[in-house]
Amino acid sequence: MKIHELYDNLLAVVPDNWSVEKDSIITTVSNPTDGLGALQFTSFIVDKEKDVDLVEELFHLLEDKYDYLEVKLMGNHAFAEIIDECDIAWKYWLIKVEESIIFATYNCEVNDNGKEDDIVNHIINSIVQ
Repeated sequence: MKIHELYDNLLAVVPDNWSVEKDSIITTVSNPTDGLGALQFTSFIVDKEKDVDLVEELFHLLEDKYDYLEVKLMGNHAFAEIIDECDIAWKYWLIKVEESIIFATYNCEVNDNGKEDDIVNHIINSIVQ
């Protein structure tokens, strides 16, 4: 495992055999040889003192995309999971770390759903600023 910078001062622990590719908007984390899906991050800055309802915010980000959506608060982040009409499994997180709100997505074929959950959840839970 290695610590990688996702954005300025935003770090996560990523397995050695996974790659981290950054552009100006999105950071993609995946296993380029044996991977089943892709984990993507985007981040924006909010007032450190502002109280953000992560569940409500994640719901509003996704509500126009799906007919049914359940968003749960899980620890320090909001989480939603859905299988779309193309049989793609999607997982969404909204995480507040200091002054950053991180929107994370993971998707894979429905037949592979859950196979990388341990690694993906470890990466999500390792995010610090």
